[in-house]
Amino acid sequence: MINQNYNHPAIVCWGIQNEIMAKFDDVIRPFTEELHNTAKAEDEYRYTVMATNHSGAGNWKSDWIAWNVYPGWYGMSRKQLGWFMDNNRFERPTGISEYGAGGNYNQHELKPKHPKHDGQWHPEEYQTISHEAFLKSINKRDYLWCTYVWNMFDFGSDGRNEGSRPGMNDKGLVSFDRKIKKDSYYLYQCA
Repeated sequence: MINQNYNHPAIVCWGIQNEIMAKFDDVIRPFTEELHNTAKAEDEYRYTVMATNHSGAGNWKSDWIAWNVYPGWYGMSRKQLGWFMDNNRFERPTGISEYGAGGNYNQHELKPKHPKHDGQWHPEEYQTISHEAFLKSINKRDYLWCTYVWNMFDFGSDGRNEGSRPGMNDKGLVSFDRKIKKDSYYLYQCA
């Protein structure tokens, strides 16, 4: 893959792993080092990176690392993204590889409370106030090398049955069919 895409101008770094569980530390620690060294041997100019959802990955080899973290959706308050990042920095450039919240564009609530991530009620307004809080936290932290919203579009996910849309992950800023831009889309458009 590195040889095939070496001259591609859009590639900044080579990914090593995403959300491998900490219980595999004895295997992944030497494997990520091998992948890192191989990537460097093939392309000495680009960085290696991995995305994680646990601190144990901080002991695994890469140039950069980023968190997949969903405060206000899977635990914590949506206002705790900054606190989480400040208290979970690694000793190398740290970013946010995934963050977001679900939102069904057919469900609305004036003062939405934290919905159950696997429940049937995902008001669009909760998604928007979550992203407002995320942006406030992100904009105060210049040490973040990246921040990536999960996800631009709602997408099919067979095992899900939530937000009154079976088989759908509704964390997108735009509907699955690309026809409806949710309120959170416009937040990023003007940010």
